[in-house]
Amino acid sequence: SVNNFDDSRSYLDAPFKFGAVKRVPAGAGPLDDWSAFQESTFSLFDQMASQVMQPDRGWLEQWSEGRQVERQLTEFNNQVIQRSR
Repeated sequence: SVNNFDDSRSYLDAPFKFGAVKRVPAGAGPLDDWSAFQESTFSLFDQMASQVMQPDRGWLEQWSEGRQVERQLTEFNNQVIQRSR
C-alpha cells in the first residue's frame, strides 16, 4: 500500500547552523568561495541525515536547539522515514 502523507503539515521546522572555517594563506590568489560553501552545505546535510536516524543531543545543542529538535527529528523519523520503508 502507498503511504499518504499530509503535504500541508510541517514535519520538521528547526533552525540548523554549521560554522565552516576556511583557512586562507596570506598572498593566496582569488578564492573559490563557492566550493567552500558547497562543501559546508554537503557536510551539514550529511550530519542532519545522521541526526534523523540516531540523534546526538550534544550535536543538536551545538548546531540547533537541542532537546526540542531531538523530539522533532524522532517524530520525523517515525512519521516519514519509517513509514516510507
